[in-house]
Amino acid sequence: MNFDPTILMINEIYNLKSIKRQGWLRPGRELCSDRVESVPDHSWCAAMLALLLLPNTSAEYQVMYYENYEIVDYNKDKIVKMLIIHDLAEAHTGDIPKEEKKEHDIKNEYERFAFYKQLNLTVGLQSDELYGLLTEFSMCKTQNSMIAKDIDQLECYLQLFFYRKELTDINGVVGWKKIHTNWLINLDIKTSFGKALKDMIDKYFFANEEK
Repeated sequence: MNFDPTILMINEIYNLKSIKRQGWLRPGRELCSDRVESVPDHSWCAAMLALLLLPNTSAEYQVMYYENYEIVDYNKDKIVKMLIIHDLAEAHTGDIPKEEKKEHDIKNEYERFAFYKQLNLTVGLQSDELYGLLTEFSMCKTQNSMIAKDIDQLECYLQLFFYRKELTDINGVVGWKKIHTNWLINLDIKTSFGKALKDMIDKYFFANEEK
């Protein structure tokens, strides 16, 4: 059967708009579905954080966020691209919270990545680049992917504070504190930029919690 790869990708993108971030609907959080963000809401905010907060060059990054090793592959544009597309496969697999993701779910994601690679997109972000960005982000072994992963996590951490009132209304103050504590346990920050961003979030959103 013949199909237009560009139209298929447009459908993939627009399908994401109807997919809610499932972690906010799970027991212990249980936000109203109408209030819960979509997958593209998260991806866009993550990309905007990268665009606004990351320095433009590796030299600037090295000065601002010294990592105890030489920064050799820093590329802000690449990080922004990763964050724009990093959840694209969820248009096919659905959104599965990290703590619930099984081996077969990861396999399904990589199979979707391989499908994108075969589409032979020839303008804009081409198939090979799309596949490369998705796999690099998922493997999280390069400096760019580690920064992108940190932003991905910390965008969710930021959203936690923007949902704080609703979460407190539903779960009480003790419940909110438990959610926040569990969130901290599951954070896996890998870069100095990530640590600095988390410190900034805590300063502005959590500093007065115990006062």
